[in-house]
Amino acid sequence: MERLIVFALVFLLPTQLAYHFWPQFSYIHGLRVDYLSPAIYLTDILIVLLLPYIKKRLHLLIPVIFFALINTIFAQLPLAALLKWLTMLKLIVLGFYFYSCDLNKLKRTIVAALSLSLITVFLVGLAQFILQKTIGGPLYLLGERSFTSSTPGISLMNFFGKSLMRAYSTFSHPNSFAGFVVVSFLIILSYDILPAQKSGVSLQGRMTYQRSIHLRSKLRSVFECCYKRRFFLFVVVALSLLLTLSLNAAIGVSLVIIFFFVMNNFPKIVKKMKAFLPLALIGLSLLFAVASSVMPGGITVKESYKERVVLAGKAIKAFSTKPMLGVGLNNFFFSTKSIQPPHNIYLIVLSETGIVGIIILFLLLSKLLSRRLNKYLFLAIFFVFVTGLFDHYWFTLQQNQLLLSFLLGLAVRKEYSNNLYGK
Repeated sequence: MERLIVFALVFLLPTQLAYHFWPQFSYIHGLRVDYLSPAIYLTDILIVLLLPYIKKRLHLLIPVIFFALINTIFAQLPLAALLKWLTMLKLIVLGFYFYSCDLNKLKRTIVAALSLSLITVFLVGLAQFILQKTIGGPLYLLGERSFTSSTPGISLMNFFGKSLMRAYSTFSHPNSFAGFVVVSFLIILSYDILPAQKSGVSLQGRMTYQRSIHLRSKLRSVFECCYKRRFFLFVVVALSLLLTLSLNAAIGVSLVIIFFFVMNNFPKIVKKMKAFLPLALIGLSLLFAVASSVMPGGITVKESYKERVVLAGKAIKAFSTKPMLGVGLNNFFFSTKSIQPPHNIYLIVLSETGIVGIIILFLLLSKLLSRRLNKYLFLAIFFVFVTGLFDHYWFTLQQNQLLLSFLLGLAVRKEYSNNLYGK
């Protein structure tokens, strides 16, 4: 049963089938704001089903709950903060599951489900790009929105003078789609260097796992094919990035490639850089936010970049109103009357949780990077950190949040202490 739940959850990670509620506070300027809408996702139900299989460490949630209560009590709108903290707790619980689960038993299931998921979202994105509109039908249940290349506000790319719709697949934005496929692929690569299954597992147990009905055997053959053909998945990811044309993901991938080269040739340099990475990321975010607030008004920039600059300045203004504890999780919208969050996860944390929250984030990142990390998981975490400088989807969108929780849960496991970079 556990294996079935995990397969369904991992395969459905990129979907966003949910029932949304629209209370009064989810409207800003009379417009619905998705980030403020409480929702029950299909993947949330699967996470609940995994609760009996979580084996340890849940007592560590106590300090998180304590800080969450304080942040909620002093928030501008406590209910909005409470709902967001419940989402954070859900993500932490999911991370604990993947930290404590039996990977020897679940390795093939996870890799097969994630591989099949990557192929599915790529095919959906490819069809959208060819048709220059969403597919509709049953894909609506997976989270695909209904729009065409002529719909106002849709992300477009310029292809030899012609405007073409970028691929969304089942995501809210092409950038979110691009970030998801890159991190998923790096997670799959990380399983290649997991230690082999311990001899203590009985032959009978392995034989039980292999027995199934004829249809299930055929499906397993397909999944095993996905598991073994990394090059095919690399092509899928590369084409997905081309379809999304995400500058943010392109920068992240370029830096990942550079880091991969440096890790293989100058590991001592990487060890030193890891110690300064959290400070550099937070420092760059603050520098950008401060610079944006004092930038001369006469400077002409691209509209999408201008929006990022304006939101970064609003984040600093929101932080200045409540510097210690912030305005409250998910309260940036009420504090600034903005319908978009800052396109920087560190500025979101700063504005909504204040100095206390940003210090906690710094300590957690420093602790994580001080560990002996599997190189592919380190590259995935590095990609998240870098793309988080220029976008918010790792903090605000369900699919990317779940994948990040999954990634962090794996990263702190002891099995991933081979072929690594750390102390």
